Order: sequence, then structure tokens, then C-alpha cells
Amino acid sequence: MADLSLLGDTFDGDLGEFEDEGEEGGMGLDSQTSDDLLSPLQKLQKYVDNDNTFNRQMVARNLLDTIRSVCDNPEERDAGLECMARLSDDIEPLVRAEVMEQIPHIAMLCQENKMFFPDTIQEYILPTVVRYLTDNHNQVRKTSQAALLVLLEQDLIERADMEEHVCPVIIQLSCEDSSDDYRTEAVALMSKVAPLVGKEITWRLFLPQFTELCSDSLFHIRKVCAANFGDICNVVGEEATEEMLLPKFEALCEDSVWGVRKACAECFMAVSWAVTRDVRKIRLSPLFVKLLCDQSRWVRMAAFQALGPFISTFADPAISGIQVIYNADGTVQIASVEDMEVDESARTSAEVHLSQDVPANEEDVIMESGVTRLKREFEEKEYEAVGKLEVSLGKEEESEFNSFVFWRNPVPVIAVDGGSSEGSDSEGEQRPSDAAANDSNTQLSLPTGPGGGTQQEGTLPDSGISSPVADSADAKPEEASQNTDSNQVNGGGGDATAVEQNLNEDIKDLVTTISSINLDEKQEGVTPPEKPERSELANDDAASENGNGKVLKAAVNEANDLTETAPQIGSTQVIGQRLDEKTLTFVNGIVEEEWSGNGANRPPQEEDSEEDEQSLFQDVIPVELLDLYLSMTDPSRATTVDSEIACHCAFSLPGVALTLGRHNWKCLKLVYDTLASDMQWKVRRTLAFSIHEMALILGDEITTLDLVPIFNGFLRDLDEVRIGVLKHFADFTKLLKPELRRQYLTRMTDFLTTDNQRNWRFRLELAEQLVLLCDLFDPSDVCEHLFPIALTLAGDRVADVRFTAYKLLGVIFKKVNVTNNATLQRGFVNDIITKFAHSPRWFGRQTYVHLCQKLLDEQSMDPEMFAQHFLPSLLELTDDSIPNVKITLSKTLTQYVLPIEYFRCRDNAYHEQLMQALQQLQNDEDRDVRYFASLSPYAAGYTELEPPV
Repeated sequence: MADLSLLGDTFDGDLGEFEDEGEEGGMGLDSQTSDDLLSPLQKLQKYVDNDNTFNRQMVARNLLDTIRSVCDNPEERDAGLECMARLSDDIEPLVRAEVMEQIPHIAMLCQENKMFFPDTIQEYILPTVVRYLTDNHNQVRKTSQAALLVLLEQDLIERADMEEHVCPVIIQLSCEDSSDDYRTEAVALMSKVAPLVGKEITWRLFLPQFTELCSDSLFHIRKVCAANFGDICNVVGEEATEEMLLPKFEALCEDSVWGVRKACAECFMAVSWAVTRDVRKIRLSPLFVKLLCDQSRWVRMAAFQALGPFISTFADPAISGIQVIYNADGTVQIASVEDMEVDESARTSAEVHLSQDVPANEEDVIMESGVTRLKREFEEKEYEAVGKLEVSLGKEEESEFNSFVFWRNPVPVIAVDGGSSEGSDSEGEQRPSDAAANDSNTQLSLPTGPGGGTQQEGTLPDSGISSPVADSADAKPEEASQNTDSNQVNGGGGDATAVEQNLNEDIKDLVTTISSINLDEKQEGVTPPEKPERSELANDDAASENGNGKVLKAAVNEANDLTETAPQIGSTQVIGQRLDEKTLTFVNGIVEEEWSGNGANRPPQEEDSEEDEQSLFQDVIPVELLDLYLSMTDPSRATTVDSEIACHCAFSLPGVALTLGRHNWKCLKLVYDTLASDMQWKVRRTLAFSIHEMALILGDEITTLDLVPIFNGFLRDLDEVRIGVLKHFADFTKLLKPELRRQYLTRMTDFLTTDNQRNWRFRLELAEQLVLLCDLFDPSDVCEHLFPIALTLAGDRVADVRFTAYKLLGVIFKKVNVTNNATLQRGFVNDIITKFAHSPRWFGRQTYVHLCQKLLDEQSMDPEMFAQHFLPSLLELTDDSIPNVKITLSKTLTQYVLPIEYFRCRDNAYHEQLMQALQQLQNDEDRDVRYFASLSPYAAGYTELEPPV
């Protein structure tokens, strides 16, 4: 007890002290203070010179409300502005910063009430902002710079005032006599103000100072200049950029400090937009390649991140056939350019190579034009190839491949190049062909040309291989004469039978030469493959003498029989053109083929590499940039540049594809496939979110061949990847052909299964996409495949998913009603009533009521149909035992059913039942049910009740 009394005495003493303090202060805890009785202006005047910093800061924070309250009174308005000026001169930086935060709002208030504040901005606000730009406190300066930008964006400062008062201060702060902090902030502010003041002021006032600062001795000044270089370039235009700024930018890109070079890489895209296409390609591209190969990893990282955006600046709708449309609402739309003549040289590398093959003389020009004309005629008439020369390679194992497909019969002469044998010393005298075969570099060449073998040059065009005419001096005179006669026969286009006989003789020589080569190999200890039977060769010779040409099959180790007859075609000009694309070479008994033109047929082992080289050919962007971009998927880049480099490559891929156009898709196909199978799910997720844009850029044909398989793979990926596909599922599938699009209907149920069942946003996105998909399919397909999914989503545990599913069901039923298909309508109604209206769970019955709301709200059917199919089951729920069901029913009847004139008409057969149901709900024992049932003014017992608590 003593302790309790002591504790009570202590509390009494503390309370007495508190009461004494309250009496001395003249106020209690619940008493009203004197400040509550003051007006905002009086409170401002009271605390503007208060010694407590917190009080001055509070009145500065309420400065806007104070000025707004005195707008109508001129005397109070002037007093409030005077107090604002005094607060702006406060010695405490926090108070000045608080005042500056209110300045933009006060300026907009003055602009809205210009009749009350005609000169307030010029006399009070602008001088305060300019003075704060040179404030000693960093926070005050930052706040004033932000306020100045807001005033310029809202056009609250006149251009004359800006040029006279603000710009000179910014330029002065950036001079060498200012401190480093002031100069750095002034350069950044100059770059941000330039787009707001316009080209003329920037070019006249800011540009000379900015160019000098780009060569400043302080690296952080140069770094700020580099970081904001693009803003200045876009303001002053192409001419000033290329003449004055671009040399400075080139110097900054080669700066000794890596931070400056990194800033240049980050703004490279903005600078590229400010120059012409030629300057971009000739001057900026090599500069950017240097940044991509910079010694600093941070510079390379920034450069590779900006590589895709920089490539996108080369986009030209005339080349890509795709145009980007910027809508007024800020959205971006990609559209195809109709009737656009695309340069043929940019489409296929073959045509470019053909255009570079200029004939040597006038006769060749005439012959080449005739060849082109004949070739075009044959292509239009869809002639098939009439012959094929297959060369089988291999010493130890045989693998046949198509080495050459020619257009016309006959084939020009296959001649043996003469040469000295360096390694033959065991046989004594040999025939020239045997000596040539033993030479380590002996070659059998197939000379061809536009004239069908009439070339007299020492080398074949574009091949680097010596022609038989040039080498004939090293052979016997008989061989040289024979080769010359053969070439003349082929070039002159003589009798087909004679040409064919010469061809058969050449084949025999080839067989003899190959046999001698194999014999020499056997003598040296090499076991040659089994030689062909002589009977087979005899049969081949006999068959070749018939009136039809033969498809020839020559092998290094053996000569098989001639097969596959083909009708003869008289002209040999097309043959000459086609054979100009290939040269046969035998080295050490192994056949090699050299291609010297644009042959459409390639051997399998060389076909991939040749196609890769041709597919990578394009003239839209510099080759170095494309090669470096394609190398971003190289695993070594992840260790030497950035571990997230594949993500950056995937992110910028649609822009690069848009730049190159669909005809250069082969340049990116391998990279896209590599990224689609990347181990990092973030890379695949990035592609999944943009695959619909890629489909729009590439067109339906490429989409079907190359993107659909990847799209199907994403459907089976992780949920983080699948959500990207699902979010734009309708956008992608609407670009497909109807028969292919319909195949995805059966795949939609897969989205109901997720890795995490708590991921309700996945199901919400599915419901939203199904709403869009309803417009892409027939009503029967929608009811068969999408309607069951909608029923499942309508019973989801998450309210957002359910309400979106209600909308989906309304869209489905509206689509069904358009067809007037009674079977589909009856099936829809029966499934809804069975699953929800007659559900044993109150949650299902409440879902039915919500669904009726959405059907009426979406106007999925006319009121008569709703009354016939859905209203009877809806009115049966008035006897439901669960109050939640009846509350929802009351809202539906009063807010959705009764406002429709059809249900208020007494001639309606369901009017009496509807009124009875409302009367029953108004007399329900639950207060909430009674309240919502009495809300409608059309109800019989309408009363204005207070909402239930």
C-alpha cells in the first residue's frame, strides 16, 4: 500500500506540473489556440519574421493557399506578395527551397487569374527564380532549376524575358570564372532549356558557349556536354550539327576519359537523328564501331546497349516497306507501305552480284541481254532443269551430293590442265594426263562463260583459276588442238549431235584420267575404292549415242553409268550463262568446285556458308554494325561486355528488323532463333512480349515459317515467358491465316494451367484476350472452344477475373445472336442456367445474378430475349436463403432491369412477376436487402432510405 500511495503522489505531482505549465502558457490541451482564429494572410504576416525556422517553413509551405485566398482583395493581395518576397530572402536554405517549390504553382495561379495578377510573374516570380539560380545552397539551386523548366513548359515566361534575364545568367554561370559546380549545373540546364526556347535563341546564345565547353579542360564538364549532346543537336538542326557540333562530338568519342566516351555512346541515337543519312553512314558508323571495340568495358557495355537504337535510325520506309505511325494519343502503330517500289539491289544479293558482272565488249553485252531474255522466258514458262552433273566426293567413304545443275544440254568440254609433276619419279615415261594427275596442285577445270567457251583470257572470270586455253602451251600440241576445237564447237553453237559426241569423248578422257589417278595412289600405298565394271561404262557410252541427252554422273574414284534422259534444247546461250557460275577442279584426285558467280545451286557442304554470306548482304545499314549486332548472342560477349547483353539484343530486335525490312529477314533469323532458345528466361520473355510486333513487321509468310514455331515453343515455356505471349495473343493470331489461326483454339485451355495457381493476373489476362479473340473466329468455334473457358473463369476465386469473364460471356452471346442460330443460343442459355442459376453453392447463384447484370449492360440481347431465357431463373432467387445472393439480386432488378422501358410496361408478361419479386425483397428480413430493393423510383415501395451501416 505504501508503494501505491507513493506512486499516486508521483502522478499527482506530475499532473500538477503539467497544469501549471498549461496555465502559464495560457492554453490547455483542448483549448482553441489564437492561430486558429487568424486568417491565412494574418498567419503569414505573423510568422514571416518569426525566430523559429519551422514556423517560417510552414507558412512558406502554405503560401499558395494564402495567395489564393486574397485574390479578390487588392490590398491583401499586395501584402501577400510582399510577404512572399520577404520569405524568398530568408537566411535559412530550407525556407528558400520551400518557397521555390511553391513558385510554379503560384505562377500558374497568377496565369489563370491574370486580371488580378497582371505583372506578378515579371515583377515577383521571375526575379526570384533567376536569383535562386546563383544561390549558395545546392538544394535551392536544384529547386530553382526545376521551377524554371516548369515555367517554360507552361509558357509562363515570355521569350523576350527569357532572352534578356535568364539566358545571360546561364551563360555567365558556365564561364571559366565560375565554380565547377555552377558550371556543371549550367551546362545541364542549358541543354534542358534549349528545346524550350527554340532554335533561334539556342543557335545565337547557347551554341557558341556549348561548343567551347565541349573542349573544356575539366572532364566532368565534357561529360555533361556529351550526355546532353543529342538535345542540342535536335534543336539546332542538321546543318549546324554537321558543321559545328559533329567535330566536337567526334573528339568527345575519342576522349581520354572513359566516362566521357560512355556518355557519348548513351546519346548516340539522339545525335544520329540530327544528321543526314549519308553523314550517319559515313561518319557516325565508324565512330560507333570504335566505341563498340573500346578498351573500357563500361564503354562497350553502353555502346552495345545503344547499338540497336542506333541501327534503328537507318530505317527508311522506302527500303523496309514498313512505316511507323505516331498517333496523337502517344501510341505507336506499325503499318505496311502500300505500292512501295523497293530497290531490287537491297532485296537479294544475287541480283547485286549479277549487276556487278559487266561484260567486256559490245558482243558480250548483246549476248548477255539475249541470255537474260531467254532465261526470263524459260522461268515464265516454268521449264524444269534438263540435266544434272553430280560429283561424288570422298576417299574412304562415299557421300553423293548435287554439285551442279545446268539449264541446257550440252555441257562444255572438261579439259585437263597441264602441269609438271614434282613428286612422280617411279614410273618413267607417263602420258601428259598422268603427269598432270600426279601433280599436287593439278586441276581439272570446267571453263565457261557467257559465250559458251569463247573466252581467250588466261583466267576465268571471278574464279582465279587458269583456263585451258592459257595452259594449253604446257600440254601436247594434239591436246591443245583438241581443246581448241572443243571450245569452238561449244561456243559456236553447232550441231547438237556433234557437240554431244565431243562431250562423250571428254567424259571418257575424264574416266581415264581418274583411273590413272587412282592407279598412282595405289602405287603409293593408298587403297583406292573399287573401280566400275567395264560393261557399265560400255553401256553408258552406248546410251549416250542416242538422240536424247543424258544426265551425267562423274566421280573422282569411279564413273558410274549415265542415267536420266532429257530432251535436247538447241540454244547454248543459257548454258553458257549458267555454267559461268561454276568451275570444276581436281586436286590430288579429289574433286573441288569453285563458284564464280550467282549460281542458284550449291553443294550441300558449301550451301550453308554461301547462303549465309549472301543472306547477310544488305545495304540498309553498315555491315560492321550488323556484324557486331549479330555477335551480341555470342557467349563470350556475356563475359567480356555485359551479362545482360542478350537481353539488350532481344529488346532492340524489333527496331533492327523494322530497319532492315522483311526482305532482309535472313540476316536476323539465326540471331532470333538463338535468342528464342536462350537459357535465360528474361531473354525469352523479352522476345515473347514483342513477337506480335515482329509478325507485323515480317508479314504473314515469314511469320508462318519462322515465328510460329517459336511462338509455339513460348506457349510451353515458363509462366514468366507465357505471359508475354498471352498478353498479345490476339494481336499475333490475327496476323495469321484463318486455317492456321484456328489451330490455336484447342491450345487456349493450356493457359488455365499455371505454375502458380495464385497468379490470378495470368487468368485475368486470359479473359481479356478471349474477349478480343471472339472477333477472329466463327460463332460455332467460339462456342465450342472459348465458351467453356469463359465458364471456368466466371467461377474464379478472384473478383477481377470473374467480372472480366462476365464481360466475355456477354460478348460471346452477342456474337451468337448475330447468327440467329437457335441451337447455339439454346446451348449457351442451358449451360449458364445449369452451371450457375441452379448451382448448389451460393457463390454460383450470385455469379448468375452478376452475369445477368453484364448481359444487360453489354446489350448482348434484346430485353424480350432476356425476359424469355434468363428472367425466370433470376426471379427464382428471391427465395434464396443467402442474403448476399438477394442483395445482388436487388441491385440487379432496381439498377439494371427496371430502368429498361420494356420491363416497366404493364403489357409485359413478366411485369407482374417482377413487381411481386421486388415487393418480396422490400419486405425481406435483412436490412441490406430491403435497402437495395427500394432504390429504384420505378419500384412500388420506393422510399429514400439511408444506406445501411
